[in-house]
Amino acid sequence: MTGVTFAITQFFTSNFIGPELPDITSALVSLISLAVFLKFWKPKRIFRFPGQEITIKGENHSMGTVFKAWSPFVILTIFVTIWSLKPFKHCLPRAQRWPGASSTCRCRCSTSW
Repeated sequence: MTGVTFAITQFFTSNFIGPELPDITSALVSLISLAVFLKFWKPKRIFRFPGQEITIKGENHSMGTVFKAWSPFVILTIFVTIWSLKPFKHCLPRAQRWPGASSTCRCRCSTSW
């Protein structure tokens, strides 16, 4: 379930949005899909070791707590998405040559300043 949603989201994000977000969006979509899947599906039989105690501890979390837990992912996704948009990239100044810097980049590409 999560592998399929991860792969599909990664494919569409990398092909239609850009290379910055595929891992982030894929992880978020697979986490959400797994949570929704486990809300409705329950296994018929759960394996337990002999003598293992069964403890069921249910915790209710407020929406504020859930939002705080998800906020780093949401903020990161929003900023990386905005940063990767072409209109926003055109607003940023181009890299300028620093005094004393090499005229070619260190990755051995043919880019010159």
